[in-house]
Amino acid sequence: MRKNSKAWLITLACLNLTLASCAVELDLPLGSRAYAVDEMIEELEFTGYATIAAQTGDAALKRLMAVRASKLDAYRMAAEYVYGIYLDSDTTVGSLVVAEDEFSSRVEGVIMGAELVSVEPVSEDTYATTVALSRKQIENIRRDYIRSL
Repeated sequence: MRKNSKAWLITLACLNLTLASCAVELDLPLGSRAYAVDEMIEELEFTGYATIAAQTGDAALKRLMAVRASKLDAYRMAAEYVYGIYLDSDTTVGSLVVAEDEFSSRVEGVIMGAELVSVEPVSEDTYATTVALSRKQIENIRRDYIRSL
């Protein structure tokens, strides 16, 4: 029994060391990736998506507009990360039953210095655009924003 206790303690200690050496989980928007360098985030990438079918015009224009829409979606995601999201909610209750529930969100900001990493089709009908911001760029944008308030 005593040998089992020691083995159990050694197993727990190894598990603890293994968990301690794992990368820190980052709370990032869907579609974004972070690259860790010396446990410091060096660069964040934001990927936006758009479908060709949702665009208007002829086939060539639809493709161009899907590329543009995916780029704007990537910048929107970057702005959400840098500035946060403004959320507004309104719920109407009548006779103790939810009669109407409205929820809206918006993001507003200026993204400067983002690097266009890639624009590529991810299926026959969808384009993905990835932009990247360095940690320093994000800190500078946030600092300038706070000073402007």
